[in-house]
Amino acid sequence: MNLNDPVDKAAQSLFSTSLSEKQLHDLFDNTHDLIQSIAPDGRILFVNRAWRETLGYSADEVAILNIFNVIHADCFDHCRNLFQRIMVGEDVGLIEVSFQSKDGRIIIVEGQVSLRVEDGQPIATRGIFRNINDRKAAEAEILRLNKNLESLVTERTDELRVSEHRFRKLVATVPGAVYEFRIDATGHRSMPFISEGITDLIGYSPADCMADIENIFQQIPAAALPAINQSISYSLENDTPWLHEFPIHTKNGEKWLRGNSIPHRENDGSTIWHGVLVDITSQKLLEKTLRENERLFRTLAEISPVGIFRTNATGDCFYVNARWSEITGLSLLEAVARDSWTNALHPDDRERIAIEWAHAVRHHQPFLSEYRFQSKSQKVIWVMGQAQTEHDENGAVMGYVGTITDITEHKQKEIALAESRNFLKAIVDTAPVRIFWKDRQSCYLGCNPAFAHDAGESSPENIIGKSDNQLVWKEQAGIYRNDDRQVMESGIPRLDYEEPQTTANGKTVWLRTSKVPFRNTNNEIIGILGIYQDITEQKQANESMLLANEIYHSSSEAIMVSDENNRIIQVNPAFTRMTGYELSDVVGKSPRIFRSGRHDPVFYQEMWQAVQNKGHWQGEIWDRRKDGIIHAKWLNISVIYRPNGRIYCYVAQFSDITEKKQKEELILIQANYDQLTMLPNRHLFKDRLDQAIRKSLHARSSLSVLFLDLDHFKDINDTLGHALGDKLLKEVGKRIRLCINETDTAARLGGDEFAVILASAGYKSHIETIVQHITQELSKPFKLNQDQIDYHISASIGIVLCPEDGTDAESLMKHADQAMYAAKQGGRDRFCYFTPSMQHTANEKMTLTNDLRKALMRNEMQVYYQPILDLSNRRIIKAEALLRWEHPQRGMINPGDFISLAEESGLILEIGEWVFDQSIAHIQHWLKQFGYIIQVSVNKSPIQFQQINKRAWHEVLTRFNLPGNCINVEITEGLLLRSSPMARNFLLEFRNKGIEVSIDDFGTGFSSLSYLKEFNIDYIKIDRSFISNLIHNTTDRALVEAMIVMAHKLDIKTIAEGVETNEQQDLLTAFGCDYVQGFLYSPPVPATEFENLILQQ
Repeated sequence: MNLNDPVDKAAQSLFSTSLSEKQLHDLFDNTHDLIQSIAPDGRILFVNRAWRETLGYSADEVAILNIFNVIHADCFDHCRNLFQRIMVGEDVGLIEVSFQSKDGRIIIVEGQVSLRVEDGQPIATRGIFRNINDRKAAEAEILRLNKNLESLVTERTDELRVSEHRFRKLVATVPGAVYEFRIDATGHRSMPFISEGITDLIGYSPADCMADIENIFQQIPAAALPAINQSISYSLENDTPWLHEFPIHTKNGEKWLRGNSIPHRENDGSTIWHGVLVDITSQKLLEKTLRENERLFRTLAEISPVGIFRTNATGDCFYVNARWSEITGLSLLEAVARDSWTNALHPDDRERIAIEWAHAVRHHQPFLSEYRFQSKSQKVIWVMGQAQTEHDENGAVMGYVGTITDITEHKQKEIALAESRNFLKAIVDTAPVRIFWKDRQSCYLGCNPAFAHDAGESSPENIIGKSDNQLVWKEQAGIYRNDDRQVMESGIPRLDYEEPQTTANGKTVWLRTSKVPFRNTNNEIIGILGIYQDITEQKQANESMLLANEIYHSSSEAIMVSDENNRIIQVNPAFTRMTGYELSDVVGKSPRIFRSGRHDPVFYQEMWQAVQNKGHWQGEIWDRRKDGIIHAKWLNISVIYRPNGRIYCYVAQFSDITEKKQKEELILIQANYDQLTMLPNRHLFKDRLDQAIRKSLHARSSLSVLFLDLDHFKDINDTLGHALGDKLLKEVGKRIRLCINETDTAARLGGDEFAVILASAGYKSHIETIVQHITQELSKPFKLNQDQIDYHISASIGIVLCPEDGTDAESLMKHADQAMYAAKQGGRDRFCYFTPSMQHTANEKMTLTNDLRKALMRNEMQVYYQPILDLSNRRIIKAEALLRWEHPQRGMINPGDFISLAEESGLILEIGEWVFDQSIAHIQHWLKQFGYIIQVSVNKSPIQFQQINKRAWHEVLTRFNLPGNCINVEITEGLLLRSSPMARNFLLEFRNKGIEVSIDDFGTGFSSLSYLKEFNIDYIKIDRSFISNLIHNTTDRALVEAMIVMAHKLDIKTIAEGVETNEQQDLLTAFGCDYVQGFLYSPPVPATEFENLILQQ
């Protein structure tokens, strides 16, 4: 209710004086405000006419209405709350309510409500409201317009932000600096904006430049300022774009900038330029360099001793230097005139040069040619002309630059030299001697026709470039070449010496030769010049005497001479000593009488063919002596020719090389064959394997390698001796060789290792057939002694394939060894193919072995103890020492994984001694702590029994004042079965020194009663495999009981391993077992925990 409104004041006055309903009706019926009176239960007691007209109800309809019939549903809760507050007398102030008219329209009203009270009881509420629908509509419209305006402002703001971002990205990518330069109406200049690029250009930041534009102008050299100011003024006055290049000083030296901008007039009289500054320093430097190069080129061109010309891309000349004009007799204007320079060419050269020049221009190729110019006075000038293409920065041909060199004098000398050569050639060609000349490689540079005829060539040209090896006297080529080298290297002529030569028709002639150094104009030796004459007829006169002297006096080797029909005519004494034949025995006979039968007819056919074709033959041959003994000879056969070229005789010279051959064969056999089996050894096997691999890879065929290792061969050597062991190895080699093809290779690599190369192996089925054949043959009994006892052996075989398992001998043999090892691990007497996992296993094994070598030093090893109880009183009286390895990365390693590695690597010796030392230390400690000896069982590997120990265990015990029986040595049944002398000595020593012995895992091996009788055994340990099935398996139960009874009969104590249940314990007690150990009592534990177990019992 508005208290300033006269009507509202009247209504307030009326309410306060409690007017009657009639009075209210008369007073308010004509007002425009909506007036109502409502009973406490919501009935409408009174409304005025404005109320009824606004909501569309008649007086009768109003009489039956409740106020909540006209309140809009959205206001129910709000109005009920207000009504309740008013009814208790609360002044709720100005309220706003939504009515719903009879026709469903929403009428929003605003006003005040008061409470009428009589005798302290609420009678009715009275309210005066004003219709504010129009005001609400106006407010809604204003709100809508505000929201639209806010949305539009937000949208425009986002667009401006995006636009600004794009602008800044664009500015950042523009090379140089983007700027806004301003000169106002008073002439004051400023820079409202400049991009970050200005820093790279001049060293000032955008902020520095915008704060004071003079920072830029102060860096411009004073000499350049007038021009730049003038260019700005011109742009300002004429409203034209500003484009100017100018230098500027920076911290990094002088730079050149190019400015480019567009002016815009502003309403206030100022002018703003928007543009960009870019760095053109490199361009300016390039322009400067080009100008200097151009100036240098023109200077050089003018002083050059050669004529220089330039043309365009079509070949038309546009520049020549003075020297070009001097040589050609043409001026610059004449040179650049179309076809002028070609017309100045000699008529005989004009067409050729025009074609060559046009071809070079058309195909953009270099031009090079010799040609002549003919001046107007008919003077002829020879020139060497050459030209190269010029290209622009894009690689396109711009034109040609070329030179012409005056070679007239050179050409005249060439002509004179040619005439001199023709004269000299006439002399050389008609001389009665043979003349030739060679280069430093003894290749012919030339000769006269007589020499060419001797060489079997039709002309001297056919000789040029050839060496003596390519001519008919190639047998003497080495001699000629040595003579040439001697003359060239010494520089001293070699004159009038004699030498043989084979002519074109195959005969040998004698020459008297002279050779002198061949020098050039600098007196350098560039070859040799030689002449020779045929002196064969002179030599023939002395031939017989020289031959006889050679045969009988000069040679220390056997010599035999046969005539042209190969009938023996002479032999020397050495021949008789070597063969046993006198001259009378062989004269007139053919050398066939010496043949041994070792060579086939093809050998002799090829030998005599070489003799006939080459005039000599040499080589190794086996002949028969007079006494029938075959001997080896190194034989040289030479042919002696008559002057007419026919064969005069054959001279055979030889030496006996039988002993040498025998030694070579012996060395070869010793180097490549196993002396026991006579199979290829490791060296020869590797060579053959390399060859087989290369052949397999080249032919893309399969190849297989078998690696065999005999099983338990050491037992044969240990029991029967090495002599019978060697006999078995020889027989094994024979059997393997009989199982493979002739093309395959069987080898003994060493010891009991053999290998086979199956070069012709195809499918795996074929390989396995051969392998099974080998295993079957090896499984047959061997009779090695006169006792006729059958001995048996087997082999473990590893198989690899090439190229699947390797492409070199080393990898194949390594993988075959791994496969063989897998076969042994699988139970022996079998074969196994290599798989990649074997390599992984081998790597793991090697890594673990290397770590094991360091384990003791790093204190990674520990000795655990598992209690052994006396079954009669359930007290711990013994313990078994068990080795544990805690790896720093892998954690606790299973003993089954590293004990075998220790045995293979020999580390078991060091580890075994360490375990013994640890056990002794703990025994001493427990003796002091508990007052009595606790016996410790120490496992001793069979490997430890094979080595002579430098310190005896009983001596260590004596040194520490400990009794022998404080240690119990646990051994396996296999050690007793092999019963080597060294093992026997160890066990005998243990018995004598009081050290007790147990057989571990009894019942799982051979369980022979003979060694129980033979050796002094104190305990047998019944294997856990029997104990685990003791309750449910009657057979195991009977076996365990039998073992205990048998041991007691032999005065041997029994220890049951792996006891885990009370039922097992009770049954063992009933059987009379002496001692037990197992998880029922304790797993293996460290020494400290073991001590706690002692204390707890």
